[in-house]
Amino acid sequence: MPLGRQGVPMSPHGSGGHGSPVEQAELSSISTALEEMAARLAAMGDRCVSEQREEVASELFQAESALAATARRLRRIPGSRS
Repeated sequence: MPLGRQGVPMSPHGSGGHGSPVEQAELSSISTALEEMAARLAAMGDRCVSEQREEVASELFQAESALAATARRLRRIPGSRS
């Protein structure tokens, strides 16, 4: 059986389906956690801006943007959101 990226066996049926309810729930949970972390980073960035720590704020906003983009990407996986 072929192995996926993390060495986990891949389904012999391919990845074209909508995934099991467990996979869908896990993707939804991960997406939600990423969105929550992104919001926390944005709030920290806002505080840094108000404290004139623009360099730190810039890094926090870049990290926030990456997490938000990842969450959106996971939400686009068919069947990942009810």
